[in-house]
Amino acid sequence: MAGPLIKDVQIRLPWLFDDLGFRVTYHDYSPKAFGDSIVELQSDALRLRFVRDRSIIQAEIASLSEPERWMDLGFLWYALTKDRPEPALDGWGLFVRDHLGALAEALGPNYPHTKEQFELRQRESREAFDSYRRRIAPSRVSRFRTVLSAVIWRLGWIIAGILFVMFISRP
Repeated sequence: MAGPLIKDVQIRLPWLFDDLGFRVTYHDYSPKAFGDSIVELQSDALRLRFVRDRSIIQAEIASLSEPERWMDLGFLWYALTKDRPEPALDGWGLFVRDHLGALAEALGPNYPHTKEQFELRQRESREAFDSYRRRIAPSRVSRFRTVLSAVIWRLGWIIAGILFVMFISRP
């Protein structure tokens, strides 16, 4: 089981603090809940949160103007650029380091536009998923019914065959 995520962040991403000016604003660790852990950081430009949930590390980001409105970093970057960062602690950290200026701009002066793009992409994603679910679900149900019908049909013939053999073999 992994320990508190704050230790990993401090050891593996020290430049977040030393070079980029982030400071820890909150951290928590729950060894009873699969080692889930959270670390919230803040700089003069934005807020950054790492969440470990069942060994998967996610990164979220928030504007200082709406500090409690967390956005998934990968989805936000995809909404803005159509590209995704590497989803691991080191990958997220390097991504923030390499794109801090663009992220600060997106969550600072351009925040209304960023928020609009993020919400638009979320809506599009939900609509695409709902459309997929509506299109795929009925075909899966009909395929299940077809398979179930075939099994019952064959099972019926097998039972009829067994009964026929039992009837003929009676003295």
